[in-house]
Amino acid sequence: MIGKLTGVVADLYQESLILEVGGVGYNVFTTRRLIDSLQTGQNLSLYIEHYFSENVNKLYGFECKKSQEVARMLSKVKGINYKIALSLLNHLELGELILAIQNKDESRLKIRGIGEKLVKRIITETYEDFSKLDTYIPGTVSSANVHRASEAVSALVKLGFQHKPSHKVVMEIIMNQPTIEIAELITLALKML
Repeated sequence: MIGKLTGVVADLYQESLILEVGGVGYNVFTTRRLIDSLQTGQNLSLYIEHYFSENVNKLYGFECKKSQEVARMLSKVKGINYKIALSLLNHLELGELILAIQNKDESRLKIRGIGEKLVKRIITETYEDFSKLDTYIPGTVSSANVHRASEAVSALVKLGFQHKPSHKVVMEIIMNQPTIEIAELITLALKML
């Protein structure tokens, strides 16, 4: 079983990348968010989930152990596989995904390929495990700011703005002003959108 791969990014594709390790190229499926942040020739370490069955043998790569743990928890839900778990990690930042499940926020989890019944099942079957997780992700923003960002983005979406640009602007503001109040955060985000 492969647990972690460290090597050089050889090629980048829509849903996967080739990670060259010791002269061998591994095709690793990962988030579009990670793929977009990489360049060929770049060094990379990924935590790996190796999925295989009669007809399928795939590697799924995660930037940190926490995202791997979250994907593993999600994949235990009937109807969720690693591909769908990666879609959720693509749609929401790791801390936001954890917070959405902890808050039982069904609207945040609805994405293409995940209907209302599956969202309810995700929350029902994983709530207890997710409630034990911290929303703070090292190298990002604090747990309180993840919650503040989530609230601000939800408010902006309700005002008719798209989720991705709203999230990007809100996170940019929080990174520069970590103690900003939510009302001021929303006002500033509205000016930037």
